[in-house]
Amino acid sequence: MEESMESVIHKADAFMKNGNEQACLALLSNLCVQVPGNSDAWLKYALALDHFSKEEEAIPVYRKSMEIGLDYESERTALICLASSYRNIGQLDLATETIVRTLKKYPDNIAAECFYSLILADAGRSRKAVQLLGRALLKSLEPAAFEGFKGALDFKFSALTE
Repeated sequence: MEESMESVIHKADAFMKNGNEQACLALLSNLCVQVPGNSDAWLKYALALDHFSKEEEAIPVYRKSMEIGLDYESERTALICLASSYRNIGQLDLATETIVRTLKKYPDNIAAECFYSLILADAGRSRKAVQLLGRALLKSLEPAAFEGFKGALDFKFSALTE
């Protein structure tokens, strides 16, 4: 490869920031052909597809990046984004399955919980969505932010049932 992977990714990022979808995606697609065993290249390509609202194309690319093998944090990102992409194309069962798997592997991950709440809301489970989102909020903020209402809010969010 004539250019380093980092250089290609840097150029692709610049194209993405400037809204040059075609150039960005072409660079990253070619990079994946040049280094087919590099999971980070595949993940970067999937994220770019997602950025340009090409979720249906991004899904198999996310799956490929995970199949090759990602590090812990990159896999978390790929799983959350995969679930979100499934949600965005209306595949709520696959979105739910993916985000539940994500939460089992990355328990108490606030971002995953937030995406799960969006999936639940889209699935018509708004009470459960509010419960999950509210409890995530309570876990992530300092108790002082609630001005003495944290216990009451926790009780109320916990009491929400479908």
